[in-house]
Amino acid sequence: MAIYSYDAEKKREYTLNASNQLAILNMGRNSIRQALDRVKYDVQYLSHYHEFEDYVMTGSSEMVVHLSHDFKFVMGNRRVYDQIRWIDETGMEQFRINFNSGSPALISSQYLQNKKGRYYFSDAMRYHEGETYFSLFDLNVENEKIEIPYKPMIRAATPVIDKNGHKKGIFIINYLGDELIRKFIDATAISNGDVMLLNSEGYWLKGIKNSDEWGFMFNRNDLSLAHRNPSVWQRISKEEEGQFVDEKGLWTFMTIHPPVNTREETEKSTWKAVILLSTDKLYAKSDTLFFHLSIFAVLGLITAGIGSFTLAYLYRKKQLTLKELSKLHQRTEGILRAVPDMIMQVDKDKRYVWANDIGIEFFGEDVIGKEAPYYFEGEQDTYTIVQPLFSGENHAVYVESWQRRRDGEKRLLAWWCQTLRDEEGTVTGVLSTARDITDEYQIQKNLKESEKKYKNLAQAMEQVDDILYITDKFGNISYVNGAYCRHTGYTQAEVLGQNARISKSGMHDREFYKGLWTTILSEEVYRNTLINRKKNGDLYYEKKTITPLKDDNQQIVGFISSGKDVTQETMLHQEVERIATIDSLTGIYNRRKFEELFTLESEQSRRFYYPLSMIMIDIDHFKSVNDTYGHNVGDEVLKQLVNIVQENIRIIDIFARWGGEEFLILSPNTNLDNIRTLAEKLRIAVEKAVFPTIGHVTISLGISTFGKEDSFSGLFKRVDHSLYYAKKHGRNQIGIESYDETFD
Repeated sequence: MAIYSYDAEKKREYTLNASNQLAILNMGRNSIRQALDRVKYDVQYLSHYHEFEDYVMTGSSEMVVHLSHDFKFVMGNRRVYDQIRWIDETGMEQFRINFNSGSPALISSQYLQNKKGRYYFSDAMRYHEGETYFSLFDLNVENEKIEIPYKPMIRAATPVIDKNGHKKGIFIINYLGDELIRKFIDATAISNGDVMLLNSEGYWLKGIKNSDEWGFMFNRNDLSLAHRNPSVWQRISKEEEGQFVDEKGLWTFMTIHPPVNTREETEKSTWKAVILLSTDKLYAKSDTLFFHLSIFAVLGLITAGIGSFTLAYLYRKKQLTLKELSKLHQRTEGILRAVPDMIMQVDKDKRYVWANDIGIEFFGEDVIGKEAPYYFEGEQDTYTIVQPLFSGENHAVYVESWQRRRDGEKRLLAWWCQTLRDEEGTVTGVLSTARDITDEYQIQKNLKESEKKYKNLAQAMEQVDDILYITDKFGNISYVNGAYCRHTGYTQAEVLGQNARISKSGMHDREFYKGLWTTILSEEVYRNTLINRKKNGDLYYEKKTITPLKDDNQQIVGFISSGKDVTQETMLHQEVERIATIDSLTGIYNRRKFEELFTLESEQSRRFYYPLSMIMIDIDHFKSVNDTYGHNVGDEVLKQLVNIVQENIRIIDIFARWGGEEFLILSPNTNLDNIRTLAEKLRIAVEKAVFPTIGHVTISLGISTFGKEDSFSGLFKRVDHSLYYAKKHGRNQIGIESYDETFD
């Protein structure tokens, strides 16, 4: 039974740990994918920014200053880009902005460098318009030297195409790799294994030790998993993802592909995310169970041994009464020498006259002829217990004493001592058997300590702040701890015998609770955050875990529920979510929320085949408003403009501040004619409005419609172009750029 229990626990623990490591590693992979998707989006968006395209065509120094202002804003806002550059077709940097530790700056032309010899320039130049190139993940190199301190870097680039379709070089962003690795580490932090990130050749980008990282930059083949453990790397490199166990533990690995959209993606662009869960961590609970089972097995053997010894003792006693002492001595001497216990005989003068081999091995060969009290040195009180045996007052005694072995180590011996008599009944000495019970003594001591710890754990349940209660299989409460009473307001007397539904808030429907019961009745652990109700009627959020309790026949007899009151954390999360999606000045959606809602609406448009249109709004000459009246007045203009727009759009229209004085409106189920009408309505409403302090302002608008095979970047580019047209041709008007295959 002990072996079966251990084997079952070991299999269960392996399955749980294996699934956990896969889930954790998948979170790490997703964190990298999300970060690189954002970089890809920024590369495509900024490379098609209309003012950048104009700069490529004209090379105007005045345009450089204005363009650098916008790009520095992006760099300062993102805080993860080290450089934004345009490298022309000859490899010469024509435009570069450095992050400068949070103070972005346009680099003077005299410090620009030729990058024709760098691999990423030649690789990116082979790509086509709209494709994104990602370089190898390596350390930054300046003037042919690795930059100190190390600066991990990924370069994302796309070809720059002029209006005649000619390549004018590449637009490239240097992405700070430390931020990518930090996201990966944060996403996998809950793993108790060793987390690694490797390139396609098996070199560590993030290793167990910092000194193992970036070996390929220094031609250090020894600083790679491929070199140190080739058999492991061979398995990892050949498969997309998987798990296997070797002598080191459980290896979990996944392949990460950068979000490239080129025809030429190669194996060199992939990375491997790896977790090694060592064997001692993989089977930690199983090993603990094995230790306790071993203790019980040893105790069982001890009990059996004592019983066997007692039977042997009674058997020998019977034989002594039936046969002559001389014959008994000859017959039993060989047996006594073979038994595993020490057997010692002393005469009536208390000198050892005989010992079996085990006794000689313990005390030494010179024990014969020595007085017994000599070996009880320091244990005189114990030795006095055997004195009555020599006078015949007692027949047998049991005593435990610490005695020194021949090598000097003190061991605890258990002695069974019995009086020896001749045929006339005269005492001739004492026969003693002894067993070394030091290990058993230590086991008993450990068991007592374990029992004490168990009692302390029962007391700890009353002191923890987690909400704990136990129910029968029907949900009737049989135990609650103090934290339950503190958090809910009920006393123990009020809830014992009541059903757990006493805490129901009415905020969850029948299907919710049906799913809960289906899970726990299937012998699975249920985890979720519930909205419950206190005795006074207040609602609270409880992060709950419900675990089935089973009897010896593995039948469910009840459930134990543990939970944490996470009301404050939940409310804080909701507030943070609100702040993350709302523009703080105007109270409407921000850029992040607009992009999220666009994804949903565009999918709905494709699925149900209804039109979708977008408006971009820009306040004319808004910079002069800020320069003339100050930013406080400018902020009031922005807020009043938002009020005017909200009064003239539908509830289902999505309105967001894109940045500065630019706004976007997404109108579901609206074709080109209707969006033109709405845009004109908004233009007139703003033109007629009177703004405090400044009087009147006008707006320019760009509009377009969503196409069947469209994307956000495509639609955004068209409304941006149409807005640019409106501003270029006199402002206070609408620019239109349609899409051929739209939903009419």
